[in-house]
Amino acid sequence: MNLLCNSDNSYALNSTYHSNVVALLGSLSADASNSTVGFATGAAGRGRDQVWGLALCRGDINGTSCASCLALAPGVAFGNCSGVRDVSVYYDRCLLRFSDEDFLASPDDPAAPVQYGLNLEVNITGDPGRFVGLAADLVGALSGWAAHNSTSRYAAGVMTSAQGFTTTEFAVVRNIYGLVQCTPDHAPEACLGCLGRLRDEMPAVFNGTSGAQFNLVWCNLRYEVFLLRQQPGGEARRAAAAGSGGCVWPERREQDKGSRKCIVSSCRRPRCRPSWRPCVHVYRLPPEESSSKAICRRRRRFRVTSL
Repeated sequence: MNLLCNSDNSYALNSTYHSNVVALLGSLSADASNSTVGFATGAAGRGRDQVWGLALCRGDINGTSCASCLALAPGVAFGNCSGVRDVSVYYDRCLLRFSDEDFLASPDDPAAPVQYGLNLEVNITGDPGRFVGLAADLVGALSGWAAHNSTSRYAAGVMTSAQGFTTTEFAVVRNIYGLVQCTPDHAPEACLGCLGRLRDEMPAVFNGTSGAQFNLVWCNLRYEVFLLRQQPGGEARRAAAAGSGGCVWPERREQDKGSRKCIVSSCRRPRCRPSWRPCVHVYRLPPEESSSKAICRRRRRFRVTSL
């Protein structure tokens, strides 16, 4: 959990503003958890006691999980940011903001503060620059998918490096998992712009850690060396790319065949080619199909330029 107490202005806990905040957070939680895209905005009160708010749940969770996550936010907001009139709370599965200023009217505010957190438990010890470069490529591919192919403006995937990376915790890690999300009311180009701003922050913030998350109210991204999605299906997307010499698709493994690379899939027959260009493929595996009968469907192709 991360939070921002954004304002120097304060209010009394038994004031009209406090009552408006309580009412608004309750309605936002109900509306977001009942929404097909896990998103809600609203306002309560009038004059100087008016409050605006936004709630967003991660694109791969259901309404029950959405409601249980948002139910945690008031305790944090009224505890850690007690009396603060502008508060943002970020959980892994949801986020919430309320403010005495109408931030809903300026969703692309360049002055909005970026909140970020780092995974300090595991560090990349082998070629950290290449690691964050591949993580940025994954975020870029997922951003394009979320903006143009998802009504919930959400995508999740994995970048697979054939070479891998040594860390302080594991001998070698080969997978970088990522997810990106914008609020569903964002137009595609606005979503790309918001996520692009967060992606540009990655090299400056990255210090060898194996994971990080970057949060704005209107968009967020995260990458780790462990699986992030909690449930299959939904709007989740898989993406993969090889780190040295080839493409690796989801549900596939790479085998050497002399001087050639052979891609073996549970969905298709093995195919061998003299060489493979660096690329990212984004697939959807329909949730109603079992893994043994899954049909791989190519939705979009993205070039990777820094493998």
